[in-house]
Amino acid sequence: MSDAAPSDIVRVYVWELPVRVTHWLIALSIALLSATGIYIGHPFITASGPAGQHFVMGWAKIIHFYSAMAFTLSVLARVAWMFTGNRYARWDKFIPVREPRRHGLWPTLKFYLFALRKPPGFVGHNPLAGLTYTAVFGLYLTAIATGLA
Repeated sequence: MSDAAPSDIVRVYVWELPVRVTHWLIALSIALLSATGIYIGHPFITASGPAGQHFVMGWAKIIHFYSAMAFTLSVLARVAWMFTGNRYARWDKFIPVREPRRHGLWPTLKFYLFALRKPPGFVGHNPLAGLTYTAVFGLYLTAIATGLA
């Protein structure tokens, strides 16, 4: 049970539709890219007869290609939304350039390490989560660049 009275609770709309859609498209495309990439690297389904009649590897490559396109477009759309979205989706929530977010890094880490009882008050991503997402988006962009290469 919460310590806050019902009058103290305020509903805040944080994650807009583009953030939610790109999040789930990225998650789905990563799952498909992983499954098809593993199959392309180590095919475990074999079909007897001419390959033109079965096209198993072809389907894996087609699904992989379209998943890569969905992934790339979703990541680029989310990066664009970092500059056009609401204040919770902005780029400065990922890179702590403002003083309150920089000062919130250590208390957030202490909370995660069970050294604080209550989390620091941040709506949306806390500063540590924002930095983590910066690293994740760096990995996304690396995966896109190496996939296109």
